[in-house]
Amino acid sequence: MRRIIGAFALAVGIAATPVLAFQPQQQAETPLFTKAGWWVRVDGLKTDAASITLQIGTKAGDRRAWRAWKTGDVFDFDVPRDLISAKELYVQASGNPSGKNTRFCVYFQDAGIKRFDFSGDKDSQIKQSDRDTDCR
Repeated sequence: MRRIIGAFALAVGIAATPVLAFQPQQQAETPLFTKAGWWVRVDGLKTDAASITLQIGTKAGDRRAWRAWKTGDVFDFDVPRDLISAKELYVQASGNPSGKNTRFCVYFQDAGIKRFDFSGDKDSQIKQSDRDTDCR
């Protein structure tokens, strides 16, 4: 009887594997960030790029390499701690490979500040007081 149950469980597991492998990425919040200041949410359902390279600073002249997001990474993440409460941010992003749709929003606490929707490269200077209704 145990062999029959074990064989049945194995057959169900094998049958379910292709279904699970082809499920679209779920857009879920993760508890790995604080939302205490500036943070980013990648739109996994609208991003076709395999990775996004991000540079950040308070202005273009002091930006630095920050993060490379890849498909499969968490969608939500804080900016570096030294910039989390900055009055303004400069963000430069490159979708890889170029030509693929890339979408993410930058937030300050619970407010959507700027949606980046592009293929290739995009940059923007943003302030805590900015608002973008496309970021929810």
